[in-house]
Amino acid sequence: MKIWAYVTDKNQKPIPGKQGHSQLMMYIWEALKLKRDHGAEFNHFILWSTHRDPKDRKPVHPNKNGFFRYNPKNAAKEVQGDSDGESLSHQLAIEALTSLSTIPFKIGNQDLPLKFEYFDKDYQSTRLQFGSDKYFYPDAIGYLSKDSLMYDEWGERLR
Repeated sequence: MKIWAYVTDKNQKPIPGKQGHSQLMMYIWEALKLKRDHGAEFNHFILWSTHRDPKDRKPVHPNKNGFFRYNPKNAAKEVQGDSDGESLSHQLAIEALTSLSTIPFKIGNQDLPLKFEYFDKDYQSTRLQFGSDKYFYPDAIGYLSKDSLMYDEWGERLR
C-alpha cells in the first residue's frame, strides 16, 4: 500500500518540495483532508506513485481507507509487478526510524548510540551512483550530530 505520492500541477510540472526536497510529496491523510476541505484546490494537482525514476511514475488517487491507489487504467501493470516497492510496513518503519534523534546500534559487542541532526528522505537527493551506470537509492540518509560517535569515521552521515 502506498501512503505517499509525488505532486505535480495539472501540466505535470513538479511542485518544489518543503525543507529542501526537490519535489513535493503528499502524505495520504494530507491528500484526503485537502480533497475533503478544499476540493477545487485539490483538483489543481496530479498525484503520482513514488517510483524513483520519474519516467516510471503513474497517476494515483487517494482512497478513503488510508492509501493511494493506481488509477484503473494503470492497475493491470501494477498487478504484473510494476511496483514502486514500498509496502505500508516499510514506509512506517522509515517514518519511525527517521523520527528518532538517537538510534542505538550494536556492532559486535560494542553499543553504539548514534545521534542525528536530521534525515534526508528526498529520493532525488539521496541517489548514490556507483560506477558509470549503477545507482542506489537509500530510503534515508541520516546526518550525524558533530558530537556523535563515528561522525568523522563515517563522513558525517549514515546511508
